[in-house]
Amino acid sequence: RSIQDQIQHELALKQASRRQELVLDLDRMTASDVEDVGGKMANLGELRNSLQIPVPGGFAITAQAYMAFMQQSGLWDEINCLVLGHPMASQFGACTLPEAEPEDEDETENTGSGQPIALLEMCAKIRGMILAAKIPAELEEAILSAYDRLCQREGRQVNVALRSSALGEDSAGASFAGQHRSLLNLDRDSLLEGYKEVVASKYSAHAMTYRYMLGIRDDDVLMCVGCLSMVTSQAGGVTYTTNPLNAGDDRIRVTSAWGVAKGVVDGTATTDEFVIDKGESPAIVERSVPRKESALVCSPN
Repeated sequence: RSIQDQIQHELALKQASRRQELVLDLDRMTASDVEDVGGKMANLGELRNSLQIPVPGGFAITAQAYMAFMQQSGLWDEINCLVLGHPMASQFGACTLPEAEPEDEDETENTGSGQPIALLEMCAKIRGMILAAKIPAELEEAILSAYDRLCQREGRQVNVALRSSALGEDSAGASFAGQHRSLLNLDRDSLLEGYKEVVASKYSAHAMTYRYMLGIRDDDVLMCVGCLSMVTSQAGGVTYTTNPLNAGDDRIRVTSAWGVAKGVVDGTATTDEFVIDKGESPAIVERSVPRKESALVCSPN
Protein backbone atom coordinates (compact mmCIF):
# COMPACT_ATOMS: atom_id res chain seq x y z
CA ARG A 1 0.00 0.00 0.00
CA SER A 2 2.87 2.36 0.81
CA ILE A 3 4.47 1.83 -2.61
CA GLN A 4 1.12 2.25 -4.34
CA ASP A 5 0.46 5.50 -2.45
CA GLN A 6 3.87 6.83 -3.53
CA ILE A 7 3.21 5.89 -7.17
CA GLN A 8 -0.20 7.58 -7.14
CA HIS A 9 1.36 10.68 -5.57
CA GLU A 10 4.00 10.86 -8.31
CA LEU A 11 1.38 10.41 -11.04
CA ALA A 12 -0.79 13.13 -9.51
CA LEU A 13 2.15 15.55 -9.45
CA LYS A 14 2.98 14.73 -13.07
CA GLN A 15 -0.60 15.44 -14.12
CA ALA A 16 -0.74 18.69 -12.14
CA SER A 17 2.51 19.98 -13.68
CA ARG A 18 1.29 19.71 -17.27
CA ARG A 19 1.14 23.00 -19.15
CA GLN A 20 -2.35 24.31 -19.81
CA GLU A 21 -1.75 25.77 -23.28
CA LEU A 22 -3.73 24.11 -26.06
CA VAL A 23 -1.10 25.02 -28.67
CA LEU A 24 2.64 25.68 -28.34
CA ASP A 25 4.69 27.31 -31.10
CA LEU A 26 7.83 25.40 -32.03
CA ASP A 27 10.12 28.27 -31.05
CA ARG A 28 8.90 27.88 -27.43
CA MET A 29 9.70 24.15 -27.13
CA THR A 30 12.67 22.18 -25.85
CA ALA A 31 13.22 18.56 -24.83
CA SER A 32 11.85 19.40 -21.36
CA ASP A 33 8.36 19.78 -22.89
CA VAL A 34 8.09 16.10 -23.77
CA GLU A 35 5.10 15.55 -21.43
CA ASP A 36 3.20 18.39 -23.11
CA VAL A 37 3.94 17.93 -26.82
CA GLY A 38 5.33 14.38 -27.11
CA GLY A 39 8.84 13.24 -27.91
CA LYS A 40 8.77 13.97 -31.63
CA MET A 41 7.90 17.66 -31.32
CA ALA A 42 9.91 18.20 -28.12
CA ASN A 43 13.05 16.93 -29.85
CA LEU A 44 12.40 19.09 -32.91
CA GLY A 45 12.10 22.08 -30.56
CA GLU A 46 15.41 21.09 -28.94
CA LEU A 47 17.11 20.90 -32.35
CA ARG A 48 15.73 24.27 -33.38
CA ASN A 49 16.05 26.28 -30.17
CA SER A 50 18.97 24.76 -28.28
CA LEU A 51 21.19 23.60 -31.15
CA GLN A 52 20.06 26.17 -33.76
CA ILE A 53 19.71 23.46 -36.42
CA PRO A 54 17.36 24.50 -39.27
CA VAL A 55 13.87 23.11 -38.61
CA PRO A 56 10.71 24.20 -40.49
CA GLY A 57 8.39 26.51 -38.56
CA GLY A 58 5.34 25.10 -36.88
CA PHE A 59 3.48 24.39 -33.67
CA ALA A 60 2.21 21.51 -31.55
CA ILE A 61 -1.35 20.79 -30.48
CA THR A 62 -0.71 19.68 -26.92
CA ALA A 63 -1.67 16.84 -24.59
CA GLN A 64 -3.89 19.33 -22.77
CA ALA A 65 -5.71 20.01 -26.06
CA TYR A 66 -6.24 16.27 -26.61
CA MET A 67 -7.70 15.88 -23.12
CA ALA A 68 -9.98 18.89 -23.64
CA PHE A 69 -11.21 17.53 -26.97
CA MET A 70 -11.87 14.03 -25.66
CA GLN A 71 -13.51 15.11 -22.40
CA GLN A 72 -15.64 18.01 -23.66
CA SER A 73 -16.95 15.90 -26.55
CA GLY A 74 -17.86 13.09 -24.16
CA LEU A 75 -15.56 10.68 -25.98
CA TRP A 76 -13.21 9.97 -23.05
CA ASP A 77 -15.59 7.84 -20.97
CA GLU A 78 -17.37 6.30 -23.95
CA ILE A 79 -14.15 5.12 -25.58
CA ASN A 80 -12.80 3.84 -22.26
CA CYS A 81 -15.90 1.68 -21.84
CA LEU A 82 -15.47 0.20 -25.32
CA VAL A 83 -11.74 -0.44 -24.92
CA LEU A 84 -11.90 -1.89 -21.41
CA GLY A 85 -14.78 -4.14 -22.38
CA HIS A 86 -12.94 -5.74 -25.30
CA PRO A 87 -11.22 -9.14 -24.75
CA MET A 88 -7.90 -8.18 -26.38
CA ALA A 89 -6.14 -11.31 -25.13
CA SER A 90 -8.45 -13.65 -27.05
CA GLN A 91 -7.75 -11.70 -30.23
CA PHE A 92 -4.18 -13.00 -30.18
CA GLY A 93 -5.33 -16.53 -29.48
CA ALA A 94 -7.44 -16.36 -32.62
CA CYS A 95 -4.39 -15.41 -34.68
CA THR A 96 -2.72 -18.82 -34.18
CA LEU A 97 -3.08 -21.15 -37.14
CA PRO A 98 -5.59 -23.98 -36.67
CA GLU A 99 -4.30 -27.54 -36.74
CA ALA A 100 -6.75 -28.54 -39.46
CA GLU A 101 -8.98 -26.79 -41.94
CA PRO A 102 -12.65 -26.59 -40.84
CA GLU A 103 -15.03 -28.59 -42.98
CA ASP A 104 -17.96 -26.16 -43.09
CA GLU A 105 -18.93 -22.56 -42.38
CA ASP A 106 -20.54 -23.34 -39.03
CA GLU A 107 -17.28 -24.80 -37.78
CA THR A 108 -15.42 -21.70 -38.99
CA GLU A 109 -17.66 -19.47 -36.90
CA ASN A 110 -16.95 -21.51 -33.78
CA THR A 111 -13.13 -21.41 -34.02
CA GLY A 112 -12.92 -17.93 -32.52
CA SER A 113 -11.85 -16.33 -35.81
CA GLY A 114 -14.44 -13.61 -35.21
CA GLN A 115 -12.22 -11.92 -32.62
CA PRO A 116 -10.00 -9.97 -35.08
CA ILE A 117 -13.14 -8.81 -36.88
CA ALA A 118 -14.60 -7.68 -33.54
CA LEU A 119 -11.43 -5.65 -32.93
CA LEU A 120 -11.67 -4.06 -36.38
CA GLU A 121 -15.33 -3.22 -35.80
CA MET A 122 -14.56 -1.61 -32.45
CA CYS A 123 -11.69 0.42 -33.93
CA ALA A 124 -13.85 1.58 -36.83
CA LYS A 125 -16.60 2.62 -34.41
CA ILE A 126 -14.19 4.62 -32.23
CA ARG A 127 -12.55 6.33 -35.21
CA GLY A 128 -15.99 7.21 -36.56
CA MET A 129 -16.95 8.73 -33.21
CA ILE A 130 -13.81 10.89 -33.17
CA LEU A 131 -14.22 12.08 -36.76
CA ALA A 132 -17.87 12.98 -36.12
CA ALA A 133 -17.15 14.85 -32.86
CA LYS A 134 -17.08 18.64 -32.75
CA ILE A 135 -13.82 20.27 -31.73
CA PRO A 136 -14.35 22.69 -28.80
CA ALA A 137 -14.52 26.32 -29.97
CA GLU A 138 -11.55 27.31 -27.80
CA LEU A 139 -9.34 24.61 -29.33
CA GLU A 140 -10.53 25.39 -32.85
CA GLU A 141 -9.60 29.05 -32.38
CA ALA A 142 -6.20 28.11 -30.90
CA ILE A 143 -5.29 25.85 -33.85
CA LEU A 144 -6.34 28.33 -36.53
CA SER A 145 -4.67 31.25 -34.72
CA ALA A 146 -1.41 29.26 -34.51
CA TYR A 147 -1.63 28.56 -38.24
CA ASP A 148 -2.23 32.25 -38.98
CA ARG A 149 0.82 33.18 -36.87
CA LEU A 150 2.89 30.66 -38.83
CA CYS A 151 1.76 32.22 -42.13
CA GLN A 152 2.54 35.69 -40.79
CA ARG A 153 6.07 34.64 -39.78
CA GLU A 154 6.75 33.09 -43.18
CA GLY A 155 5.07 35.91 -45.11
CA ARG A 156 2.85 33.61 -47.18
CA GLN A 157 0.01 31.12 -47.02
CA VAL A 158 1.77 27.89 -46.12
CA ASN A 159 0.69 24.32 -46.52
CA VAL A 160 1.55 22.10 -43.57
CA ALA A 161 2.21 18.53 -42.50
CA LEU A 162 0.32 17.09 -39.52
CA ARG A 163 2.25 14.40 -37.63
CA SER A 164 1.44 12.34 -34.58
CA SER A 165 3.59 13.13 -31.53
CA ALA A 166 1.90 10.96 -28.93
CA LEU A 167 3.29 10.72 -25.40
CA GLY A 168 5.66 7.75 -25.38
CA GLU A 169 6.09 7.77 -29.15
CA ASP A 170 9.73 7.59 -30.32
CA SER A 171 10.79 6.47 -26.84
CA ALA A 172 13.21 3.65 -26.04
CA GLY A 173 11.51 0.32 -26.73
CA ALA A 174 8.32 1.89 -28.16
CA SER A 175 8.96 3.73 -31.42
CA PHE A 176 5.35 3.46 -32.70
CA ALA A 177 6.92 3.69 -36.18
CA GLY A 178 4.18 3.68 -38.81
CA GLN A 179 1.41 3.17 -36.25
CA HIS A 180 -0.17 6.63 -36.39
CA ARG A 181 -1.35 8.85 -39.23
CA SER A 182 0.64 11.55 -41.01
CA LEU A 183 -0.99 14.02 -43.39
CA LEU A 184 0.96 16.13 -45.88
CA ASN A 185 0.38 19.41 -47.72
CA LEU A 186 -2.78 20.55 -45.89
CA ASP A 187 -4.19 24.06 -46.18
CA ARG A 188 -6.01 26.07 -43.50
CA ASP A 189 -9.43 24.64 -44.40
CA SER A 190 -8.18 21.07 -43.85
CA LEU A 191 -6.48 21.59 -40.48
CA LEU A 192 -9.34 20.75 -38.12
CA GLU A 193 -10.46 17.61 -39.93
CA GLY A 194 -6.79 16.64 -40.27
CA TYR A 195 -6.30 16.99 -36.52
CA LYS A 196 -9.20 14.63 -35.86
CA GLU A 197 -7.80 12.11 -38.38
CA VAL A 198 -4.45 12.00 -36.59
CA VAL A 199 -6.18 11.64 -33.19
CA ALA A 200 -8.41 8.88 -34.59
CA SER A 201 -5.35 6.96 -35.83
CA LYS A 202 -4.56 6.19 -32.18
CA TYR A 203 -7.42 3.70 -32.44
CA SER A 204 -6.38 1.84 -35.57
CA ALA A 205 -6.28 -1.93 -35.05
CA HIS A 206 -2.49 -2.13 -35.47
CA ALA A 207 -1.84 0.78 -33.09
CA MET A 208 -4.07 -0.76 -30.40
CA THR A 209 -2.45 -4.16 -30.89
CA TYR A 210 1.01 -2.56 -30.64
CA ARG A 211 0.13 -0.92 -27.32
CA TYR A 212 -1.37 -4.15 -26.02
CA MET A 213 1.75 -6.15 -26.91
CA LEU A 214 3.96 -3.63 -25.07
CA GLY A 215 1.65 -3.40 -22.05
CA ILE A 216 0.96 0.31 -22.59
CA ARG A 217 -2.32 1.56 -21.11
CA ASP A 218 -4.65 3.38 -23.49
CA ASP A 219 -4.89 6.38 -21.13
CA ASP A 220 -1.10 6.77 -21.10
CA VAL A 221 -0.98 7.62 -24.81
CA LEU A 222 -2.19 11.21 -25.09
CA MET A 223 -2.19 12.17 -28.76
CA CYS A 224 -0.28 15.39 -29.29
CA VAL A 225 -0.10 16.53 -32.93
CA GLY A 226 2.74 18.39 -34.64
CA CYS A 227 2.03 20.89 -37.39
CA LEU A 228 5.04 21.85 -39.55
CA SER A 229 5.42 23.99 -42.64
CA MET A 230 5.88 21.84 -45.76
CA VAL A 231 9.30 22.06 -47.40
CA THR A 232 9.60 22.01 -51.18
CA SER A 233 12.47 19.55 -51.07
CA GLN A 234 14.70 18.42 -53.92
CA ALA A 235 15.49 15.32 -51.88
CA GLY A 236 14.61 13.96 -48.46
CA GLY A 237 15.30 10.95 -46.32
CA VAL A 238 16.29 9.38 -43.02
CA THR A 239 19.67 9.59 -41.28
CA TYR A 240 20.95 7.31 -38.51
CA THR A 241 23.98 8.60 -36.62
CA THR A 242 24.99 4.98 -35.93
CA ASN A 243 24.03 1.66 -37.52
CA PRO A 244 20.73 0.63 -35.84
CA LEU A 245 21.42 -3.03 -36.64
CA ASN A 246 25.05 -3.17 -35.47
CA ALA A 247 26.11 -1.44 -32.24
CA GLY A 248 29.77 -1.73 -33.23
CA ASP A 249 29.31 0.30 -36.42
CA ASP A 250 29.15 4.02 -35.57
CA ARG A 251 29.16 5.27 -39.15
CA ILE A 252 26.37 7.55 -40.35
CA ARG A 253 23.82 5.90 -42.64
CA VAL A 254 21.61 7.95 -44.98
CA THR A 255 18.64 6.64 -46.96
CA SER A 256 17.14 9.18 -49.36
CA ALA A 257 14.93 9.74 -52.40
CA TRP A 258 14.00 12.59 -54.69
CA GLY A 259 11.26 14.97 -53.55
CA VAL A 260 9.32 14.50 -50.31
CA ALA A 261 10.65 11.69 -48.10
CA LYS A 262 7.33 9.92 -47.47
CA GLY A 263 8.31 7.04 -49.77
CA VAL A 264 11.53 6.51 -47.80
CA VAL A 265 9.62 6.11 -44.55
CA ASP A 266 6.84 3.84 -45.84
CA GLY A 267 9.11 1.79 -48.12
CA THR A 268 7.45 2.66 -51.44
CA ALA A 269 10.29 4.71 -52.97
CA THR A 270 13.44 3.57 -54.74
CA THR A 271 16.12 4.93 -52.42
CA ASP A 272 19.76 5.95 -52.49
CA GLU A 273 21.96 4.60 -49.68
CA PHE A 274 25.05 6.34 -48.29
CA VAL A 275 27.46 5.32 -45.48
CA ILE A 276 29.56 8.15 -44.04
CA ASP A 277 32.68 7.77 -41.90
CA LYS A 278 32.73 10.20 -38.95
CA GLY A 279 36.52 10.77 -38.99
CA GLU A 280 38.22 14.16 -38.79
CA SER A 281 37.33 14.66 -42.46
CA PRO A 282 33.91 12.96 -42.82
CA ALA A 283 33.63 11.13 -46.13
CA ILE A 284 31.22 8.88 -48.00
CA VAL A 285 32.73 5.40 -47.87
CA GLU A 286 29.84 3.44 -49.41
CA ARG A 287 27.09 4.47 -51.81
CA SER A 288 24.29 2.85 -53.77
CA VAL A 289 22.43 5.04 -56.29
CA PRO A 290 19.84 3.05 -58.29
CA ARG A 291 17.77 4.39 -61.17
CA LYS A 292 14.75 6.34 -59.89
CA GLU A 293 11.65 6.54 -62.07
CA SER A 294 9.57 8.99 -60.04
CA ALA A 295 9.50 11.53 -57.21
CA LEU A 296 6.78 12.62 -54.79
CA VAL A 297 6.28 16.41 -54.80
CA CYS A 298 3.73 18.81 -53.29
CA SER A 299 1.08 20.12 -55.63
CA PRO A 300 0.67 23.92 -55.36
CA ASN A 301 -3.10 23.31 -55.36
